[in-house]
Amino acid sequence: QAMIGLRQHAATLTRTDHWAMQVPVAIYFAWLNVATIANTTAAFDASGWNGEPNGAAWAAAMLVVAAGLASVIIGYLRLRPGMIAYTLVVLWAFAGLYLANAERSGLVAGTAIVAALVVIGALVLRLRPPTSALGGATAQARG
Repeated sequence: QAMIGLRQHAATLTRTDHWAMQVPVAIYFAWLNVATIANTTAAFDASGWNGEPNGAAWAAAMLVVAAGLASVIIGYLRLRPGMIAYTLVVLWAFAGLYLANAERSGLVAGTAIVAALVVIGALVLRLRPPTSALGGATAQARG
């Protein structure tokens, strides 16, 4: 609800308010998203299921889900400080997964890199100025 409230009141916030309020909330929200994926995997592990027949494929699939979720959320976030903070947390998690699996599983490590690139791409697309359907700058951007 905090993210929704920030989005609804964005017009009334000063630049300092954006940073002071949105960045910590975005960081917390990103860690909740990352932890949800990690805890889902941990719950399966605790139940005795280790991803058979292929644990690496399961881990890679969870990374794809995490990248998709992060990309959708980045598209939803309106304020730049929160988008950047959210993205950095997700990238930090992907970097940790890459480092933990670089020597153990090429599939997981490679998927972590691809997932990071997808999330970076989502941020870049979101930060680009809007363009018209004809490929030119909008009147607002020109004016």
